Amino acid sequence: MRSSATNSTATISKQRNRRTPSPLQHSFQRNPQSSARWHTGSQRARTIRRKQMKLKKLKKALKKTMQTESILRELIEEKQVKSQGEYPTSTDVSGAYAVIWDYEKEGTKITRAGLAENFEDPRPALNISEKGSSPFDEIMPWAGMRRSVHLGANSVNDIMVTIPEFWYTAIKDEANHRWIWAVSPAEKEGYCKHPGSGREIGAYHTSRKNGTAASAEGEIPLTDTTWDEFKKISSEKGEGWGMMDIATWSAVQLLYLIEFADFDSVKTLGTGYKSDEWKLGRTGDTGEALYHTMKASGASNKYRNIEDPFSNCLDWIDGFRGNRNGCKVNDKKTWFGLASDGWIANFGYSTAAPWAFIPSESTDDKDAHIPDYTWSWPKGYEKRPAFVGGDYYSYRYYGLFCFDAYNNASYTSAYLGSRLQKT
Repeated sequence: MRSSATNSTATISKQRNRRTPSPLQHSFQRNPQSSARWHTGSQRARTIRRKQMKLKKLKKALKKTMQTESILRELIEEKQVKSQGEYPTSTDVSGAYAVIWDYEKEGTKITRAGLAENFEDPRPALNISEKGSSPFDEIMPWAGMRRSVHLGANSVNDIMVTIPEFWYTAIKDEANHRWIWAVSPAEKEGYCKHPGSGREIGAYHTSRKNGTAASAEGEIPLTDTTWDEFKKISSEKGEGWGMMDIATWSAVQLLYLIEFADFDSVKTLGTGYKSDEWKLGRTGDTGEALYHTMKASGASNKYRNIEDPFSNCLDWIDGFRGNRNGCKVNDKKTWFGLASDGWIANFGYSTAAPWAFIPSESTDDKDAHIPDYTWSWPKGYEKRPAFVGGDYYSYRYYGLFCFDAYNNASYTSAYLGSRLQKT
């Protein structure tokens, strides 16, 4: 009897210790396919988690890479800036002749400042026999922009205009949406010598005379010539000679802007030479003028002895390559691209060329800011040279700040020429 009871107790104990399968286990036991699906789902979840972890690591690595690239770019830019030498840092216009432009305000007139704060607007002569006047007539460097004659090869007399040395500052104050431009005839702290000063620019558009490039009176400007050919024939004149570059042109633009305090050069100086018959005019129409600056519409005009600065024919310039993706000035990056086609709304700033008037923004409204047009080649393509000024026909689009960088260096046109410079 004792043995039977003991066996019965053991049997009950075994039954109690036996784990009762869960409903889920019962389900798996009843349906092996459900078990397979459960394991498959679990594996899928683990795979997703692994991919999410991997993606997280990749994002973290990408962020570090982008930060590294940003730091490297800043270091490269800083190195380039240092290699470019000094650039102006001063916003102090006391003791200098200055203008300040609030580029959020509409209109072409800008504010005089510094020593020029109370100056009146200049009065250009209206014909070659009249004497105009300007408050800058006795002030350097404007007073030193006189004509000189160089006797060159083949008895060609090149008539040039001197741009005396001057120091400048050009600051784009984005916090206050304004540009500050100032000129000093002497060295000034925070200012730099303008690279387009201390040299000469052709008084006339380049012509071909006695087989050589010339800046001479009574000639039809040379056109239908490529950028490369202009550069070649200009430099063949000898040491220091070359095709007008962007620095020289920018010096003329800056001196004009501070003197007239108005972006509308057609309004202040007239249209210059124009022809509805598609004919170039001869140089020298203003050669005997009594005054250095002449306002003329239809006939040749001039600024500080430079005839037709934005009329008769456009001028190729040296030292620039660009498109909407980026620009280079004298092979140095500017870190901004050209504006799309339109009326100029603003200029780009770079320590590589703070003196340059390179359009970086445009508008459809001609009367908004600067009534000169800009054209550019779309980004992603080759960087292209530029021509400036204006021609004898499309004067409605042109002026002292017009900038066209749409065509490549092999482009030629009956209304596209150049000017000489001598350094």
